[in-house]
Amino acid sequence: MTSYKLYYFNGRGRAENIRLLLALAGQDYEDYRVSMEEWKQLKPKMPFGQLPVLEVKEENIFYAQSCAILRYLGHKLGHGKEPVVLQQSNYMFTFSDPGYHGETPEDQLRVDMIVGCLEDFRKPLTEYARETDAALRKEMKKKFEDNFQPERLQQLEVIFKQNNDGNSWFVGDKITIADISFYNAVADMKEKHGINTPWNRYPKLNGLKERVENLPQIKKWLESRPKTPW
Repeated sequence: MTSYKLYYFNGRGRAENIRLLLALAGQDYEDYRVSMEEWKQLKPKMPFGQLPVLEVKEENIFYAQSCAILRYLGHKLGHGKEPVVLQQSNYMFTFSDPGYHGETPEDQLRVDMIVGCLEDFRKPLTEYARETDAALRKEMKKKFEDNFQPERLQQLEVIFKQNNDGNSWFVGDKITIADISFYNAVADMKEKHGINTPWNRYPKLNGLKERVENLPQIKKWLESRPKTPW
């Protein structure tokens, strides 16, 4: 059985998508939280000198880039289905459990499109969190709430409703890393950044947010994870 060690700082940040997926899949792993003092010694040993990093212990290999790790684990950690075997003429094809990244190349493209969109969604929030000038912070918050957030959430609401009228998941009939990425991007906006979101304007997305956070595995993680300011 593969053993994983996830390196990140003592915060949610860019590792929380990965932790949520691992929790959802019921995958044991070591949630290694690096102190800033330790990071000075550890940084030169990490790919690209940044975190998060996933170590696959049996292979003694370290993988960087949060989205790459998320997609990798999305493939590796399945829903528990048996492999599908199809026969065409004299050839036999075996398709393994597609996991949390979609069943077809088109599904996976759609998942990746949504994950990429949500990465863009997070960027102005990250810039806002790092800004120290009070006047600039006020201006950035207003711009996000009045312009960027409603435009992007409306776009996502339309895309979400294209699959099962927005009554299940972003892609297909099973949760994928697109749904996890969406939840992680929006769930903490109020708590972490004080962002006001009029969820009544986006009822389908609000339903998705609640659907994800009420999954037993996710709920357990949210209740037990370390309390951190970011």
